[in-house]
Amino acid sequence: MVKYPYVVLQTEVEGQVFWIAKSTYLKGCVGQGDEKAEAISELEENEKAWLETAAEIGMEIPEIPIEHM
Repeated sequence: MVKYPYVVLQTEVEGQVFWIAKSTYLKGCVGQGDEKAEAISELEENEKAWLETAAEIGMEIPEIPIEHM
């Protein structure tokens, strides 16, 4: 499960249509795939790697925002 907020959009490059899932909190953390679910799944994997790398190099990790309803 993705921990941080993200956006998902469909795009086309040189005639190929695919999906991009992009974290709105973790700079440069994205996932892509032929299907929306595939892009989100890749984002989830990349988010884990982003957080692990940030912890290893001592980079500040943003707090997970809490949405109030």
